[in-house]
Amino acid sequence: MKKAIGKIFALFLFFNIYGINYKTLESTKLYESDGTFNYYARDIGKNETVKISKAQIYYGVSDWKYSVEILYHDTHYFTNVENLVPESIQNILSDNISLIHSEDAEWLSSYYFDMLKEQNRDVVKSKQQNGFREYQERKSEFDYEWYYTLSFLRPTYFFNSVVTISLLFDNCSFLVKNISKENSDYLIEAEVYDWFMPDAIRSYSTGDYVLLKVSADGDYLNLFCDGQLLGQFVKTNNETKTEIKSLMRDNTCDLSKITWPRHADGSCDYDANSNFNWTTNRINPMGGK
Repeated sequence: MKKAIGKIFALFLFFNIYGINYKTLESTKLYESDGTFNYYARDIGKNETVKISKAQIYYGVSDWKYSVEILYHDTHYFTNVENLVPESIQNILSDNISLIHSEDAEWLSSYYFDMLKEQNRDVVKSKQQNGFREYQERKSEFDYEWYYTLSFLRPTYFFNSVVTISLLFDNCSFLVKNISKENSDYLIEAEVYDWFMPDAIRSYSTGDYVLLKVSADGDYLNLFCDGQLLGQFVKTNNETKTEIKSLMRDNTCDLSKITWPRHADGSCDYDANSNFNWTTNRINPMGGK
């Protein structure tokens, strides 16, 4: 059975490499890796065609913040993920969605804020009961406890070529085929690259095509997949992330340091009296609209 699954996944990778085309927005560098070190390999020009071989975000490959693995002239390289868009793209995501110019804000699951409100890390277990059960069943004696694992915060990323979703115990990733707009929402035609979402209403397999809808609501971002709400995310700053990590690891936090999110209409789902919010009381660090 495992061999059959491996063959299916290998076939998907083969056909995907010859599937969605991406182009470079500007000239940049390409890097290779020997598994330990990353090193400069060559330059790539503007409007060059490449394939994305893994819908996975890498850190620290070069001067840029986020990298992705591509196939270019039959060779695998790492390059700046922000420099890639599908050839057929109609619109690009705004800076307020991609957060590409932010050194502070990242999209985290709103479940973390439910946990902060109650000042109890066990709240997240009730939010994703299937994912928690599967984590516990797969955990070996060498693995961290669930709360320590989740303290290594994994943000959700929205790029014009790759979307990676992190919902605590659940996660998935997509290769972007096209982006269009419907009023203020973004519609993303995408291909499922990886899917581990035991708490989702629907289930998808690698290679399935889906329609994602990204809807911003103040400091919140709602993500729908084929009409079903897949997850809600909150724009979270570094100080708040520090308290989330503290609550996860030690079950204690300082609520006075939390920046509570607000919806576009100014309402707040939590007690926000002790701090300001991104939308109305903070300078926008992204430079977007």
